Amino acid sequence: MLVLEKLLALWKKRRQKTLLFSRSTRMLDILQLFLVSKAITYLRLDGNTKVDDRLRLVNEFNSAESRASVFLISTKAGGLGLNLPTATNVVIFDPSWNPAHDCQAQDRAFRIGQTKDVQVYRLITLGTIEEMIYVRQIYKQQLSDTTLKGVKAPRYFEGKSN
Repeated sequence: MLVLEKLLALWKKRRQKTLLFSRSTRMLDILQLFLVSKAITYLRLDGNTKVDDRLRLVNEFNSAESRASVFLISTKAGGLGLNLPTATNVVIFDPSWNPAHDCQAQDRAFRIGQTKDVQVYRLITLGTIEEMIYVRQIYKQQLSDTTLKGVKAPRYFEGKSN
């Protein structure tokens, strides 16, 4: 959380908008409490968000007048169909077991209308389940690239298999 706190403070100072993804609504609850404690204005979209409210939230976040600098989003609920080109930072707080979900999530900012560079951050702590999931994601992506594209993928991790 300390790294996230420093990043969000920097981006707030620069007036940059951030998409903050988590695979778990419980983690979104924790992140929401964190944002409230730091007086960071945010919007939230998860599986419980009504269809009618989704478009309103997206439009509000994309609005030049929006005070929300962070959009908290459930990876599955918000990973498809959202157009959020006003965000310049994407944070994958905890990776999904399926690498396609995280790719779809980060693509929410890489949309038509995006005029700025987008930075994607993955907050992973060594020795945690998130590290194991991330290593598994890379393995799956390399396997997919080798199978579908005939690309020999570089190895990023050596030693024990996860």
